[in-house]
Amino acid sequence: MTTKKLWWVFLIPLVIGGCFRVSPVPKIYIEDDTKNFDFATNQQFQLVLPSNHTTGYEWAVIEIDEDILEFVGSSYILSDKYNEDVVGAGGEEVLTFRVKNTNSTRLSLEYLKPWEVTEVANTFMVTINGAPEEELDVYYGTIIPTDEGAEYDDYFRTLISEEVYDEFGIEPLILDGEVVKDIEDKIAEYTEAGALVEIKGKMMDDVPDYGGRQFMVHEIKFVGA
Repeated sequence: MTTKKLWWVFLIPLVIGGCFRVSPVPKIYIEDDTKNFDFATNQQFQLVLPSNHTTGYEWAVIEIDEDILEFVGSSYILSDKYNEDVVGAGGEEVLTFRVKNTNSTRLSLEYLKPWEVTEVANTFMVTINGAPEEELDVYYGTIIPTDEGAEYDDYFRTLISEEVYDEFGIEPLILDGEVVKDIEDKIAEYTEAGALVEIKGKMMDDVPDYGGRQFMVHEIKFVGA
C-alpha cells in the first residue's frame, strides 16, 4: 500500500540494522529525477539532493510505500556544488533508505519550507524496483602482489585442494565511477601483511587482467595470518 504524506526529514543518526548484509551504498542525484532504479532486497541507497537549511527549505518525502522502503536516516553536508541549481542551495541532504522486498514503488519529495507548504521550490521523484537479494561469490585465500610496473593488478590465490590453487585478478568495487576507498585500503593492508582473507563479490570473465578473470570485491575481511 502506497503511503502519501508530508514527511519532514530531521537530521538523525543513521541506523543500520544488524540482521542482514548491506553492500556499499549506491547514490542517486538530482539529475536522476524520474529515473528507475533496481536494487536488491535489503540493499540501502541514498538520495543526495541540493539543499540549504539556513533558508528554511528542506526536502520532505511526500510519497513513499513504507511496506517496500524503509527510511534509515539523513544528514546534511555543506557544499557550494549546487549554488545555481536550486533556490537557496548551499549544501546537500543525504537521505538513506533500505529496500524491504521485491515490489516497486514511487519515491517522491518536495523542496519547501515546513510552514509554507504551498511554495514548492523543487520536486524530485524516482521509481525503486526491488529485486531478490544478490548472492555474492565467496573465496578464502591470500592476495599476491605483482611487481612494480607489472601489466596487471594484484591477484588472488585460493586453495582448491592440497597443493592445487586457483588464481584470478582482484580489484575493489567501483560505485558511481569511483573506487570504494575502504575496500581499496583493506586490500592494500591485507596484501602487505600476507594475511588470509575472505572476499565476497562477483567474477568478471573475459577481461584484460590476470588470466582473463577479474574478481570485483564487494566485501573483504581478515581471517588469519
